Amino acid sequence: MRYIKGNVVAYCDRCPNKHNTGLKVFQQAVDLLSRAEGWESVEHEGKWENYCPRCSDARVFDSVFDRTGVGFTKIGDNDWD
Repeated sequence: MRYIKGNVVAYCDRCPNKHNTGLKVFQQAVDLLSRAEGWESVEHEGKWENYCPRCSDARVFDSVFDRTGVGFTKIGDNDWD
């Protein structure tokens, strides 16, 4: 996730999909994405991977990836495009 022009934007780790939350507060954006927008975040090898609803539905769960949780990563406060 990044701040773009002051808003939190999520990027899918599987496809080029992104979602501008329109929110400026990181935790509010995480709550919106995971609860209302259907995004999924999965920890894999110590790193959180984010999936849009389409990729989340298409993802095949196996023993390595079958983990659940929400833990979006914040990229620098001054990361503006």
